[in-house]
Amino acid sequence: MRKQPYRRLFRLRARDVAAEVDDEIAAHVQMRVEDLVRRGWGAEAARAEAVRRFGDLGEARRRLRATAREREGRIRMREWLESVRQDAAYAVRQARRAPGFTALAVLTFALGIGATTAVFTVVDGVLLRPLPLAEPERLLSLQSVDSSGGAFPAVSVANWLDWRERNRTLEDAAVYSRDFPTPVLDEGGGLLVAGRQVSGNFFAVVRPPMLVGRPFTEQEAEARAPVAVVGERLWRRVLDADPRLGRPLRIGDRAYTVVGVVADIRAFPSGTELWTTGPLPKNRGPFRNYIGHSAVGRLKPGVTLAQADADLDAIAAAIRAEEPGTLYSYGVGVFPLRTALVGDVSAYLSVLLGAVGFVLLIVCANLASANLARGTARAHEMAVRVALGAGRGRLLRQLLVEHTLPALAGGAAGVWLAVAGVRAFLASSAAEIPRASEVGVDVRVLAFALVVSVVAGLLSGLLPALQASGRGSLRNAIALGGGRGAVRGARTLPGAVLIAAEIALALVLLAGAGLLIRSFRTLLGRGLGFDSRGMVMADVTLSPRRYADSTRSVAYWEALLASLGSVPGVTAAGAANWVPLGNSGTSFVELADRPGEKVPGAGYRAVSDGYFRALGVPLLSGRFFGPGDVLGSERVAIVNRAAAQLYWPGEPTPLGRSLRTPGMEGLRPAWLTVVGVVGDVRQGGLERDPAPEVYVVYRQVPTWARSMTAVVRGRLPAEQLVGVVRQRVRALDPQIVTAVEPFAARLDQSIAERRLIMSLLAGFGAFALALAAIGVYGVLSFGVAQRTREIAVRAALGAERGRLLRLVLGGALRVVAAGVAAGLVGAYFLTALVRTMLVDVRPTDPLSFAAATLILVAVGLAAGFVPAWRAARVDPAEALRVG
Repeated sequence: MRKQPYRRLFRLRARDVAAEVDDEIAAHVQMRVEDLVRRGWGAEAARAEAVRRFGDLGEARRRLRATAREREGRIRMREWLESVRQDAAYAVRQARRAPGFTALAVLTFALGIGATTAVFTVVDGVLLRPLPLAEPERLLSLQSVDSSGGAFPAVSVANWLDWRERNRTLEDAAVYSRDFPTPVLDEGGGLLVAGRQVSGNFFAVVRPPMLVGRPFTEQEAEARAPVAVVGERLWRRVLDADPRLGRPLRIGDRAYTVVGVVADIRAFPSGTELWTTGPLPKNRGPFRNYIGHSAVGRLKPGVTLAQADADLDAIAAAIRAEEPGTLYSYGVGVFPLRTALVGDVSAYLSVLLGAVGFVLLIVCANLASANLARGTARAHEMAVRVALGAGRGRLLRQLLVEHTLPALAGGAAGVWLAVAGVRAFLASSAAEIPRASEVGVDVRVLAFALVVSVVAGLLSGLLPALQASGRGSLRNAIALGGGRGAVRGARTLPGAVLIAAEIALALVLLAGAGLLIRSFRTLLGRGLGFDSRGMVMADVTLSPRRYADSTRSVAYWEALLASLGSVPGVTAAGAANWVPLGNSGTSFVELADRPGEKVPGAGYRAVSDGYFRALGVPLLSGRFFGPGDVLGSERVAIVNRAAAQLYWPGEPTPLGRSLRTPGMEGLRPAWLTVVGVVGDVRQGGLERDPAPEVYVVYRQVPTWARSMTAVVRGRLPAEQLVGVVRQRVRALDPQIVTAVEPFAARLDQSIAERRLIMSLLAGFGAFALALAAIGVYGVLSFGVAQRTREIAVRAALGAERGRLLRLVLGGALRVVAAGVAAGLVGAYFLTALVRTMLVDVRPTDPLSFAAATLILVAVGLAAGFVPAWRAARVDPAEALRVG
């Protein structure tokens, strides 16, 4: 090959364009001078006239140089494209000569790039993209701060009103309730949707673009106008996507006018399908401690997060000075709304992205080691090409193109795998991932996949290309003649360092997966404090109009529980306002024997007589609630073991003690006499420790009877029990829409996020383990093939098969040992990143590390056994005859 194209490509141009232009201008001027001299002009006058006729030499030189550079650039680009085309064509021919290796490389790249692209798609949609709202960078989550300095998202309406009125840094602030199942009735019967009650200015603060119509206004909220905004899915399902929004929507027993539709992808909070509004209470005083809402604010233009934080903290301090009884006004937590929405999921996704990055590095290392081996076999070819005039840069680029093409093909297949994987992921896990509706493959993801494919191809091919094009390798290839027949005594395996790196990365992934698996098993072993088998739950919300009289609410529940309890196969039926794994409420607590003393609050549960039997919570002392505990009789309470130990430590039983709950029963609640102690329940799920809880009987606080959850335990199959419960609920009141599901489904959903991360990390670890095994096998197989004559000589000189077997396996063991040692060091530091995901397991858990080490050593030796056995069975006479 000629060197001229190489100089044009890597030195930008073969000749000095500026000098060439100057020479052309000088030649043109000289020709004009000579012509004028022939006409009789003197030399000096002729040169002056020639320059004058030519014009501005400086401007002409600039324009000509620019034109020449542009022409030179086009030439260079054509030459470069033609050269790359030739390289690509040659790479395709090389791939056809080794279809098996090419298919394996494309498949490996497809799996690695596909997994990386799929995880990036989720990370991009959840963590990186701005919220689909107007000027999302100005949106804030405003949170309460308690005396310990901890911020949490629940706020009181009273505090929000002061934040809104007194601040100097916010354009406005709004509040919204927790999501609650809202019954929407239509011709088909009805359904429960995720609804929110919001302040009248909510949409003015959040500003989601409306798909159809408009948001409601503060004036409509103050006037209690029956208006609503719905999500796109509800609009299409119930209102037939009518853009005129003329049809009334029955929510409960009231007709609402739908004034606007929000696209599901722009719904805030995510998953909300229905927004309604109304005037909010403006009470201060003790009502500041009723924290049943969340708050969102919008910064004024040019105001920073720190300025808003300082401004709102000053307001909180003023509130506390004015009303010392305020418990959650020790500051205001000010966070970017996107950060607050993502929460702990960012840690999980970051770990997943790091893990899949490790997998991609293992893919690159695996293919790089294979390419090193192939490069050794092609060393003689490279030497011949150099002898024919090819420069090292030309060879290097040719080899990089050969290695990058399979990566691009694998990347194309990987994008298809990523699309399918993301769809499956969202179908099974959308409920656990915030902003899941915004996750999808688009141009950003495709660009990422392209960049990753190119980088992966270069990473997997750079080292083999450098080695194959190196002068030392080429001299050795010429000296050895490129054949297999030479005796090679070198003990270095091509790609051994890369395989060791693969093993190290695989060990880190396996150790991390082991930690999460151990943590998950520990979590499942904790138990919720009751037996959840054979239990279903039904959320029931009664109409506030038809059941305005609380006695009607109580009567409904008495009838429903009696009906459910009479079903053949049902062993117990009960109800509570807040059941495990659902929403929860916490109350302040006052103790009669310690007046004025502040004690920690407790969970507040209004339950029926049969609730504990239906749930399977044991009675430790005293009694359960009974039919005599009615409105007007002595107020009674049952506490759990945690509350008994916290409020009356050292006492054998708190029976007969009195307490009251001002946080849930008004400013001056009645005193409650403790009549029983029950076992602890993990109300918030398996990951949380049992907390103090106070149980009251719902008949004595009938206001809680309007929205409760029925708990039914039976010996019937889950599907049959669900159908029976739904039928009995509708039989008492056909207008009630209920959501009935086995409790096992709620439990699965509560741990789905942790199970998902564990499963994905374990899958990545298994994939990495398989790649490491393939790498060890491939490197040893190639090493045995290259050392066939050496092994034959050893065998001919008397080496036993066992010695030859140990010789090859020793090489595998050295590679595996080096990788394991490096991996243990890396795992020691990197597994600390999953510390927050572990339950009762240390990040350096020796069992997890030992298991990962043993698995890798066993797999590595197993992968090396076949090449070692083949080497031990070499026939010296046959092998020495070759070559």
